Amino acid sequence: MDAFDIVKEDLQVVIRKGLSLKIIQNPKVSGEFYSNNTVITSKYTFFDNEEDYKTNIFKSYEAGEYLFAMMDGAFLQINYEFARRSKRKSFLTKMNLCYLPPVEDGYLLKDYIRIDYDEKSSHFFHSNAHLHIGFLDKMRIPLDEALLFSEFFKLILYCFYPEDFRTYNDGKLATSHSYPNDATTRLTQHVVLSNELKTYLYLRTQN
Repeated sequence: MDAFDIVKEDLQVVIRKGLSLKIIQNPKVSGEFYSNNTVITSKYTFFDNEEDYKTNIFKSYEAGEYLFAMMDGAFLQINYEFARRSKRKSFLTKMNLCYLPPVEDGYLLKDYIRIDYDEKSSHFFHSNAHLHIGFLDKMRIPLDEALLFSEFFKLILYCFYPEDFRTYNDGKLATSHSYPNDATTRLTQHVVLSNELKTYLYLRTQN
């Protein structure tokens, strides 16, 4: 397995498709973007708090420190780091995926979202892979896997750009709600999670 090649090919597909559908704009993928086979990065900006973000986010954009922009002025940053075992074998060691929301008149129009992975993280309350929402950096929702960028991008589209979500999925992913008839739950009369969402992405409760 070469994790570098998997991530690279996934990114190329997202950017090519996003541009063709006019969902994204201005990708910062130069000819040397994939030249280092131990890292794929658009640079990753850490913000101390929301005020720091609103004050300095434009500097990151003007410096071209992003993968691509959305049509509303939001943009996304990525950072993937790899350990190479051989010419054709590598593993992911670190990942940062960030959605940086647009700012208008001093207000965030959407929520900041970041997903991190670090193989060296060993603290029970700071899991290897986790989700952040907002800038307080206090809430970490554990994940069971590091993500491909396409998975993160679909999450952002689902949360903030429902029309683009439908477009990106070619109308093949149903966005209605159907439920299994014979399933039971702990507390409710009917199943809470629809079949359509179950095939996409959701937080799993403890079994």
